[in-house]
Amino acid sequence: MEKTDLVDKKEYRHIGKYVPRQDARNIVTGKCVFMEDAKDARFDNLLYCRVLGSPYAHARIKSIDTREAEKIPGVELVLTYKNLPDWAKEYMNGQPAIKPIVDTRLVSVGDAVAIVCAETEDLCRQAIRLIKVEYEQLPAVFDPMKAMEPDAPVIYEEFGCNKWPKFLDFGDEKMLGSVERGDVEKEFAEADAIGGGVCGFETRTVPLAPEPPSAIMTWDERTRTYEMWAAAQNCHQLQMCPDVGGRMPHDLVIHGHTFNTGGSYGQKQEYTLHTLILGVCSRMTHRPVKYIYNKEDQFLLFEYRIGSRMDIEFAMKDGIVTAVKGNWYADSGTIDDAGYCITAVGLGEMQLALSHCKAWDVDTIMAITNRSYSGTVRGFGGQELKSAMMPLVCDAVRKADIDPVEFFINNFVHDGVPYMWRDCKWYTCHEVDYRKMIKDTADKFGWSEKWKGWMKPTAVNGPKRIGVGVSIHGNGDVGEDSSEALVQLRQKGDAIIMVDCTEFGQGQRMAIVKMVAEVLNISCDKVHVTPSSSWDNPEDFGLCGSRGTLTMGSAVTRAAEDALRQLKEIAAEKLRISPEQVRTEDGFLFPYNKPHKKISWEECIPYTTDIIGKGQWRANYAAPNCVINFVELEVDVETGVAKILRLVSGTDAGQIIDPKALEMQMQGGIGAAAIDTGLFEENILDEYTGRFVTGNLIDYKWRTFNDFPPMDLVIEESQPNISRFRAVGVGEIAGAAGAAAIQMAVQNAIGVEYMTYPASPQNILKALGKA
Repeated sequence: MEKTDLVDKKEYRHIGKYVPRQDARNIVTGKCVFMEDAKDARFDNLLYCRVLGSPYAHARIKSIDTREAEKIPGVELVLTYKNLPDWAKEYMNGQPAIKPIVDTRLVSVGDAVAIVCAETEDLCRQAIRLIKVEYEQLPAVFDPMKAMEPDAPVIYEEFGCNKWPKFLDFGDEKMLGSVERGDVEKEFAEADAIGGGVCGFETRTVPLAPEPPSAIMTWDERTRTYEMWAAAQNCHQLQMCPDVGGRMPHDLVIHGHTFNTGGSYGQKQEYTLHTLILGVCSRMTHRPVKYIYNKEDQFLLFEYRIGSRMDIEFAMKDGIVTAVKGNWYADSGTIDDAGYCITAVGLGEMQLALSHCKAWDVDTIMAITNRSYSGTVRGFGGQELKSAMMPLVCDAVRKADIDPVEFFINNFVHDGVPYMWRDCKWYTCHEVDYRKMIKDTADKFGWSEKWKGWMKPTAVNGPKRIGVGVSIHGNGDVGEDSSEALVQLRQKGDAIIMVDCTEFGQGQRMAIVKMVAEVLNISCDKVHVTPSSSWDNPEDFGLCGSRGTLTMGSAVTRAAEDALRQLKEIAAEKLRISPEQVRTEDGFLFPYNKPHKKISWEECIPYTTDIIGKGQWRANYAAPNCVINFVELEVDVETGVAKILRLVSGTDAGQIIDPKALEMQMQGGIGAAAIDTGLFEENILDEYTGRFVTGNLIDYKWRTFNDFPPMDLVIEESQPNISRFRAVGVGEIAGAAGAAAIQMAVQNAIGVEYMTYPASPQNILKALGKA
């Protein structure tokens, strides 16, 4: 990979420069505490939990006999619909809440028939083998369009049409369920070109983070409080998840703790099912209970990406999309704990991509099928949206014979353009403008030389054809939800950041250390971050949606500024100058023009006390981010094998906080959320049994590290005035548009219409009429 286009900001001491992570040595030497390393006296009486899952995609339990399982010494609880306490029937999964944790109604393979709690996992498995169940198998449906037909098997009697009602309340926000404005028919009548059709992104990909999902929960009857430890993205969402993705009694409190987490890929944001199961089991047994997925569980049971299918048309005039009409169908499987929030974000992102569109008539419809349940995955609406939408909008761009790069430059949102975001509120794009970055990234890729026109290969070498593709993505959720932080200054010249910041590989804890160290003008090794725990830290939405840099970063920056203000006021009185004249450096304070006349923090902070500053960020979606992905790809038209030759990704980070961390975010996003989903990843369902037949790392295809193609980055710094350090978060969106870029490259290489994922040999040969 070529050296990235990074700008070293000389005016900063730490920001924009690489500083070794504080946790780096412990990570590589195995000293970091992960979930399996956690030790606590409260775990001494630990029980393990395993679930007996349904062998059928749709069934009812006719009878169940657990007596032999209950006789095994060390088995503490065998929970079924028969002995589920009345109070536990309030613990419901789904949005809206509909599914008890155990039920006679089974709606997917793996759905809980019984839950066993025992002294060891082996005892749980032994007990599960002794449970006798008689099932009534029912017809199942796996296609979202077929599920909504009048004669389809009914999955939930409450929703006979197999469609979720528009459940649009997510926390304290009203989610965007449709976009309707302007005169759609007029714009279509006056259009230069009309394109679109039907395209789906329905491969049900599984991020499969290295550390499987796991959690421990305890129950305190006296305080009616749960305490939960989890390999999750943040601790406060452990309490929020059942409130928005399910239901627990509102008088209960969950205090959450997280550790270093072995990767998330956006999938460990919600732990709704774990929370509900552990909540009931720990309360019934009065003991701590641990529920850990093995790799098979993680493959088959843990929150797939929603299926996405669009039936949409686009009208264009003078190179601008002027009208959109149609439906976006999402396949939630049997449960989705954030479905209409995912599509709400997607509708906002659609407006960012088509920011000058005057007329809209787009609705979202969430179908219920007998596939396993879905939920939050990296991209959260973005990859689902762009992978299905971009081939359709580019059909209109192709018919108008417009270069796609020119189209993105003219249509993507920029400073001063209004849009409605997921919360149904209007925002005007503030300060950010990515048009220069788009042009510069295209130049780095060599787009003008490689692009030969729509459905035309760049080069032909016998059966091998080379094509190029490009796609773009942006997200307003960099400013999502509120953050709070405290910064404590101590006598010896160090600082402690109190904020809910879990480390799961992206280096965000070190990023906020650098921000606070920059404000206080001290070395980074004098700044520390508290463990991620809702007991010890202010409320925060946690790390997701690329929000950490702007939202959490702004909160900790403002807290440090508040603490420094207090410190300077004390020092000013001692130095007999105004606070504005006080400078601080490495634990000392002095007048700007008299650095020799210095006093220490210790002299300003009274003994046995400290100074605490408070900082907040309030949700603001007016500064969206942007990444553009370019792909050069070779297709063998005889074998159907596609091979990526080169990648170039571009973004404008506003201000780089850490160059190495940003490079890794860009590279990781391409690998985990673009190349593999575009070329390989696909969960193949046996529609007779309802089982995925790709639930292992042999049949579920990924690219190996050695096969990663050459990749260049263009990272620019436009310095928008959106925060003290003018930084825009990037991480989540890095690869969200990559699969659509691969689709375009395949289409241009083979010279025929291609709108299928993944770009497997079978799918390419089918498009060529050879399979």
